[in-house]
Amino acid sequence: EPVQGRAALREFFERTFAAMTIGEGTFFTEELYLYDSLAFHFGRYEFRPPEPLRDRWSEKGGFAIVWRRQRDGSWRYHRGMLNSVRKES
Repeated sequence: EPVQGRAALREFFERTFAAMTIGEGTFFTEELYLYDSLAFHFGRYEFRPPEPLRDRWSEKGGFAIVWRRQRDGSWRYHRGMLNSVRKES
């Protein structure tokens, strides 16, 4: 189900990242489009666990993120999607 609202998003990401054991991660940008105060970012990623778990699982996937430029010129995450495939051995 979609996660909506600041509090729900914070809880979702805190819970998700607290449960993760990631040794290495790599993000690959495949496309990036800038339109005034919005940026559309598409790519893929790979996560690998730390050495003791290296042969047990890996995760690969794709992402689509919309970034929004703030008044001070910085960019903040606005919305996005993640598609993942986790392989367990």
